[in-house]
Parts: sequence; C-alpha cells; structure tokens
Amino acid sequence: MNQPARTFVAAAVLGGVLFITSPGPLAVGLLIAALVALVVGLARRWPRRWGLRVAHVLLFAYLAAWAYTHLDDWRLARGGAATSTRLETAKLERVAALLGGRLQTDRALAVRVAGALAAESATGGRDMVQDPELFVALGRAIPPLLPTGVGVEVYDAAGSLRAWWGEPRGGRLPADSVMAPVAGGVVRRPAGYTLAYAAVPWSVESDSFVVAVKDLWAVETPLRRGVGETDLMLTTLERGEDLAFRVLTPGDEPEQPSPSASIRGSDGEVVASIVSERFMLRRYLAERRRDARRMLAGLYLWPLLWATGAIWQLARRRRGGSSLTGWATGLTGQTIVLIGLWGFVMESRFAARLLPEAWFSPLTFATDFLGPGGRSPGDLMFTAAIVFLIVLSAYTLIPESRRRVSPLWALPVVAGAAALALQVAPATGMVVERGWRSSSGGSTYQPARDGCWARRA
Repeated sequence: MNQPARTFVAAAVLGGVLFITSPGPLAVGLLIAALVALVVGLARRWPRRWGLRVAHVLLFAYLAAWAYTHLDDWRLARGGAATSTRLETAKLERVAALLGGRLQTDRALAVRVAGALAAESATGGRDMVQDPELFVALGRAIPPLLPTGVGVEVYDAAGSLRAWWGEPRGGRLPADSVMAPVAGGVVRRPAGYTLAYAAVPWSVESDSFVVAVKDLWAVETPLRRGVGETDLMLTTLERGEDLAFRVLTPGDEPEQPSPSASIRGSDGEVVASIVSERFMLRRYLAERRRDARRMLAGLYLWPLLWATGAIWQLARRRRGGSSLTGWATGLTGQTIVLIGLWGFVMESRFAARLLPEAWFSPLTFATDFLGPGGRSPGDLMFTAAIVFLIVLSAYTLIPESRRRVSPLWALPVVAGAAALALQVAPATGMVVERGWRSSSGGSTYQPARDGCWARRA
C-alpha cells in the first residue's frame, strides 16, 4: 500500500468515526484530522489510479458536506422563534404558489375540454349533447389520467348538471356561479369539503353550456383535524411542508392573528388565502437531518468501500505463506475487517440510509435471536452477506494446490459455517446491545408520533 492509499485509509476511518459521532469538540477534531490526512497524502504523492482519485474527491465532498449541514443545523436551532417565523412565512408562500399553479392547471384543463367538445359538436350538432352521447364525448375529450380529486362536469344554461367525469365531488355548483365564466378559478368551502373550480363556456348552435373542472382539495370530518383522505392536495402539502394551515375563502375571517398568504388565479386575482395554524419546526429539523444523513451516506459509500477493500487486501497479503498458521493469520485479519464493516453498518444504520426504508422496518420482520442482525430484513440480509464473505475468504485463502474440492462441493461447508455463525450471532448481538445501552445511560429509542425517534428511559 503506497503513501496516498495509507493516508486515504486513515482519513476514511476517521470519516467513518465522524459519521457515528454526535456534533461537538470530538467531531470537530475528527474532521480536522481527516482533512489533514488527506491533504498530507496528496501533497506527498498524487494517486495514479482513478478509483483512488474519485475516492479522494468524494471523501473531501463528504467532509465538507458534514461541516456545512451540521453548521446550518446549529444555526437554525440557535435562531429560535425568529427562524421559525421566517421558515413559516416561506412555507406559506410556497404553498400559496403551488395552489395557484394548481388553479392554472385546472383552468387549462377546462379550456382544453371545452375546445374538444366544441370541435366535436361542430360535426355532431345538437344530437351530441343528449344522453348518453354527451358522456361519451366528455370521456373522449378528457385526458386518460386525471390528478387525484379532479373531476369535470357539464352544466346547461339553467344550471342543471348534464354530464360528469372523474371525481366531481362536493355537491353541484350554484347556478349563479356556473353561468358566470370564471377566468382564474374559485375556492369554496361547502360542508366537509374544500374545493376549487374553473368554468369555461361553450355553445352548440343556440344552446349554451359550461365546462367546470372541480378540484377537491380536502375532505374534513366535523372535528376538522381528522382528515378523511390523506392523498388529496391540502393534506399532501401539509405533510410535505411540515405546516398545518387552513384555506379561507373571501369573506372568511381567521380565528386568531397568524401569518397568511394569498392564492391567486391565472388572471392574478386573489381567489382565497391560507392561514398558518402551526409550523412543526422540530419535525422539519428532524427531516432535514435525515435527508442530510442520507446525502452523507451516499458521498461516503465509495470511500468506505475502497478503504475496506484496501485493508482487506493488506490482511490477505500478510497471511504468512501457505502453512496452516499463515492461512489462519490471513483469515483472522480478513474476518476482523469484515466484522468491523458489519459493526459500523449496524451502529450507523448506514445501509438503511441508502436503501428503501421498508427494507429496514421491524414491522416487516424482526427477531431477538440474531441480535442487531435480526432487527429487520435488511439487517438480516447484510449479516448473511458478511457471513458468506467470511466463509468465501476462508476458502480462497487455501492454496490452489491444496484445494481438493471445487467450490460447488464446498457448499455444505458454507452451510455449516453459516449455521455456526447463527449460533454465535445471538451472543455477539447481546454483547453489542448491552454495551450500547450502558453507553447511552440505560435508555432505549422508540418511534414517536411525528416519525422521529423518541428517547425513553
């Protein structure tokens, strides 16, 4: 192992310790030491292989991102009420802009459907507006996939509903609203619903009709906070923006003074407003930390693999010849490397930050028999992969001249070693868990209601 590789491995190990260390003086010291090791190694000799060059770049990026994310997190937490107010205002403006964009989309859909119906009525005449031809024509004019909660209705000059398609819930529109062409959209709050609509007129000879695109934004129970459907527009925005808010139509007054923002239609007029009820700052910060950890894990993945492979190869070269002692020495070194990798991944939840969270959910599968390796399906698969690599290392360290069986015939040995590992894993897991609990003051962690992990003594 040359000089750049040695200094890189040292920096990567320090970066791994930094990954599982809480922010503080120790973490700052580890960060500085890792940066110094990288700079010293590159100053002495530039790496020749592109794999090591890319690993250097990613490790630099990982260290810089770690410093920035933790500094930014400290700045937000230190800001207190001023930071919360600033973020709440920015979130409200973003939600209002998204709802305004949704109104413009509804308006464009209404114009498109009205144009398609007008073109078809030019050839079909008055017969096209009779049942069931009007339903068939409306189905042809509407796009194949409509957003959740969106429906289309056709009204005549008297305000009677003639045809509909999609999800036009929330009751029929009032006759005075239907027959008044709406340029940018209107938001209404009938009992239990929050809906927006855009209406566009069209005519067939002397008969007038209106195409109304109804967009159901929310369905609420009498208790208001018990939302009936979680995939509609307002509920999705509340969940994604960490903000509880209420839509007010013109004439409504907020229950108490709070930050607000205006929703504008496609013509620029204010059609409604949103009033903040509560900004969930703690959940917002927790989600930022989770996203930051996922980004850091992605940057650190290749440096971790390269450093692990380098140490593994070094242990393989130091096996000390083809004797049994040399074989045991090499196997011991490689096993220590793989167990170290397993311990780091288990302790830092590294794999869970890169792969789908459902793979590492204890609700899918969990057992106390395997200790940390049985906490979830993902942990079990990773533990099984480490056991397989240990067994494979034991076989590949045997000199070719002494291999009396092929790898296929070695499968029973692999199965036996896996069974032995399953017997040893519970004891190892109990030791790791006992040490972890004692180091955390006898506390455990459990999921809280807001999706974070709450500490429980």
